[in-house]
Amino acid sequence: MSSAWNYLVRKFGRPSKKKTTLETLGHHVVTKKQAAALMTCLEYLTENISSNGLFLSPGNVDHSEQIYRKIESGKGKLLKYLYEISAPRECAMAVNRFIKAYKVSMLPERALNLLCAQNDGIPERLIALDALNLIQHESSGAQLQFARAYLQMMQQLTLRGYFTPHEIKTIISPYLAIPTLFPGRNEMENITAKTVTLMEMFLSVHLLDDPDALSAELEQEAL
Repeated sequence: MSSAWNYLVRKFGRPSKKKTTLETLGHHVVTKKQAAALMTCLEYLTENISSNGLFLSPGNVDHSEQIYRKIESGKGKLLKYLYEISAPRECAMAVNRFIKAYKVSMLPERALNLLCAQNDGIPERLIALDALNLIQHESSGAQLQFARAYLQMMQQLTLRGYFTPHEIKTIISPYLAIPTLFPGRNEMENITAKTVTLMEMFLSVHLLDDPDALSAELEQEAL
């Protein structure tokens, strides 16, 4: 650090980080309009969750770029635009790109630490319920709404994601979610346990709307 910078810090203090609507790693800031655009995209994706190739195929690259730019600029009437161009795959890619580019930290730190720990001998469902409980108690406002909406979308992808009538359905939603749910972490560490735990989280995400039921499920699972 230069002596000039040290002088400015001593004289004026360190520059404060601009307030961000969603928690991010580093210096990135997500504005209210950008968060609203992301929520609109999650709503659209959940409504079109059975689309072929969702989160797997890039689709039309130009459409994906346009959607990303609209999220980045916090454009209004985004839902109308998405339905006009009919681009679920492109929307999914744009959402993931934004989350990764802005290093959005979707889950509270304690929930991330829990999910990334070894947790040997602890049932995956108990870990999942504990993580949901931490989300419920340590997230609020837009941060909680965004985490809930993302997990609900992944729940629907797990239950209703595209597959042909003659194939065995392979559940891939936890693998697709890992890069966005664990920013800055070793994605491949404890990968098997992570995917099972995330599956349990997705299937139980409705409990975020009922704290009493979540507490009861936690107590029952801990017996």
